[in-house]
Amino acid sequence: MSRLLEREEGMTMNNRLKETRTKFLTWFKKLDNWTKLAGAIFALTTVFTIWMLITIVGLNMLPMKFLIPIILVVVLFVVGAFFAFFWPKLPAKGGKKKKKPDQKKVLITRFVGLILALCIVLIDAVGIRMLGQLQGAIGDMTGVDDDTVYEIVGVYVRADDHAAELSDVAAYDLALNYTYDKESIETAVKMMNEAFKKEMTFEEYDDSLVMVEALLTGTEDALLMNASYVTVLESMEGYEDISLRIKCIHEFKMVDKDAQQIEISEKPEDITKEPFIVYVSGNDTKSSMKKVRSDVNILAVVNPTTKQVLLINTPRDYYVEIASVKEGAYDKLTHCGIYGIECSMATLSDLYDHPVPYYAQVSFNGFVRLIDAMGGIEVYSDQSFFSAHSQTDIVKGYNFLNGEEALSFVRERHNLPDGDAARGRHQMAVIQAIIKKAASGAILTHYGDILDSMGGCFGTNLSNDEASDLVKMQLNDMASWNIKSFSVLGDGYGEKNYTYSIPNQKVYVLPQNQDYINHAKTLIDKVFDGETITDEDLALPTAE
Repeated sequence: MSRLLEREEGMTMNNRLKETRTKFLTWFKKLDNWTKLAGAIFALTTVFTIWMLITIVGLNMLPMKFLIPIILVVVLFVVGAFFAFFWPKLPAKGGKKKKKPDQKKVLITRFVGLILALCIVLIDAVGIRMLGQLQGAIGDMTGVDDDTVYEIVGVYVRADDHAAELSDVAAYDLALNYTYDKESIETAVKMMNEAFKKEMTFEEYDDSLVMVEALLTGTEDALLMNASYVTVLESMEGYEDISLRIKCIHEFKMVDKDAQQIEISEKPEDITKEPFIVYVSGNDTKSSMKKVRSDVNILAVVNPTTKQVLLINTPRDYYVEIASVKEGAYDKLTHCGIYGIECSMATLSDLYDHPVPYYAQVSFNGFVRLIDAMGGIEVYSDQSFFSAHSQTDIVKGYNFLNGEEALSFVRERHNLPDGDAARGRHQMAVIQAIIKKAASGAILTHYGDILDSMGGCFGTNLSNDEASDLVKMQLNDMASWNIKSFSVLGDGYGEKNYTYSIPNQKVYVLPQNQDYINHAKTLIDKVFDGETITDEDLALPTAE
């Protein structure tokens, strides 16, 4: 009995489906009804198509040899959908009275047109989303405002202190030092007085390091200090873990209106035809900041006509004269970054006697995210070693590394016989690997992840148009690039000396090697003159 009922229910359901299908087909065959539906679908298709084409043209990255075929194909699909939708209503050739169309052919044609239209809308929607994501990512990274300089002064306490906000330090013994960034400290004091509605009492120290020690030993409960100075402390022996020993419970952020703006070298008129230099800076912050100690300092000398890239590594401890801060002031190159990325650019420009108009800044956090988003990179190592940062064994030859492993690869120096020299080579090797991976077709499979990884971790003063022109140039010729690397480390022997940012204590620095600097200048000249750099050119000339 139950089986009979199930069979009857199944037959009833089939009948309902047949009845519904018959009603739909009957409606679908009626020309007036279909015309209304087709008009709405075609209008939607046209709107999405125009939207996508405007987005493609507005992005300005595709050369004409790609742009024109794309437009023609899109238009062809839209025209095909139009004829599939409305062909039964078109008059016969010569304007004669149209004959009654074959209903079966009309039905098939309409279904084809419907499927074609839906495909067009889907492709347009995906294309608009991807292009919009690309446009947004480029907009976030490029055209960074070079005129606004921010200073951040923090209220610091010991890491184990219960204080969690500014109000918690109202009764604390407070300390400050005016030697480093006096103007910002004075402004922070005024802001703190306003917050507590009274004149706060501070113990003034002549030496920032002595002040920090007073906090760590409990002599002082809290102190005011420029946030950039924390990165200076981290570069000093015995203070590498300072960010774990103290904590910032409040930040005073202010626009440094009186800060000396360092003039950036004039940019080339056409970045796709004239040689130029990009300062590649890497820092260990959570996001890309314009005023932060730079651990990676590489100049990318680019000749877009000859497709030559020369990577010049300047060690972070190189003892250089700081540009436009104080005449005759010497410091580690890494410390130049705390006075602004423009200071680092101008310092390197003076060191190599060549203009440095562009910078590309990346945080190590962004570096890891980018490489993971790319699916990892293949990096060449000229020696085998154990990387302590990520507990990874690196073999001589090519190594496939994820983001953390690649970061460990470029930071390791203690387990290497030539320390800083190897670290510089590794940094340039990873840049080459990223360029190689970015130029491969495999990157398209990680398109969305790569764009998402760049948020807040990358910055450059390349304009949107300049970035677009470079992409368009590469897509137009699809040429391979000749990439060579050179380091000015020299023999790598360091010494202790006083620095501008740490004036009262000698710290480790690397003296300049003039022979290597002069050879780097010669190599830059060759790139600018249109010569192709060979491995033989990289060798330092021997005295005759």
